[in-house]
Amino acid sequence: MEHTGLTVDPHQLLGIELNPRAAVVATSFFGSATYSGISALARRTAANTRHSHFHNIVEADALLAWKKKLAVKDNEGEAVTQWDNITKKEHPTTGQQVPDETARRSVYEYTDVKQAKWPEADFIVGNPPYIAARIFARSLATAMSQLFARLR
Repeated sequence: MEHTGLTVDPHQLLGIELNPRAAVVATSFFGSATYSGISALARRTAANTRHSHFHNIVEADALLAWKKKLAVKDNEGEAVTQWDNITKKEHPTTGQQVPDETARRSVYEYTDVKQAKWPEADFIVGNPPYIAARIFARSLATAMSQLFARLR
């Protein structure tokens, strides 16, 4: 079966990434990796697009959108923090790994929370879970469940 006139191009592939650094890396990698993967097709149908910046990785949360992200402050005006749910240290007596209370992250309040809007797509492909996914899931579970509760 021959398909004529059908082409695949990196412009057609979109991404959503919450981490700003990862979004930049993904933009670079995504363009060159997708181009490499479809290079035979692309070479037959279009000019070399490897050096183009496609602007198709969006820095955003894939599930929720909000108007403002505000750092929570205590009564004295100091930023509220909590354990980062990742960093551990050796307990001086038991030698076991315990939470490192000095490893902190800011607590945020989100305003005008809504379901994120996605661009129209024929297919959705997620990246595989990483080792740290379980750790981050635990650290985000409370905050995300509070935000999802607002959408009901």
